[in-house]
Amino acid sequence: LVDAKIHEDNVHRGPAQIYPAIRTAIHCAMMKSNPVLYEPYQKVVINVPYEYMGSVSREMNQRRGQLIDMRQEGEVMIIISEAPVAEMFGFAGAIRGATSGRALWSTEHAGFKRVPTELAINIIRQIRQRKGLNPNPPTEKDICPQQ
Repeated sequence: LVDAKIHEDNVHRGPAQIYPAIRTAIHCAMMKSNPVLYEPYQKVVINVPYEYMGSVSREMNQRRGQLIDMRQEGEVMIIISEAPVAEMFGFAGAIRGATSGRALWSTEHAGFKRVPTELAINIIRQIRQRKGLNPNPPTEKDICPQQ
């Protein structure tokens, strides 16, 4: 923002006269920067008897999980993986069912990772529908004033 005309009178002068111009400029800059969506990930450590290793691996793969490490300590397999938090809802019941209740697991925050583009488009549409907005997000042409 280089120049702005504001009201002469002090009573009417204030930040509300500048906010719309700044808001539009920032929104336009964000649209031109090719925004991406990130999601939180959890590190999941699962202790399970050896015979249930396949069931646990399958359960994590169904949740877009990535196996990081597997090691055996005695008769117990320790499986370390990462998965998106959004995919972990219902995990407790699923892992208990897959292992007949014999799995022990713990989770911790593992950071944020970029959501795949096709999935991000669907997530954004679902959120916009839930909020009562047009499912298709605005484009750069809709937001940025023509120059």
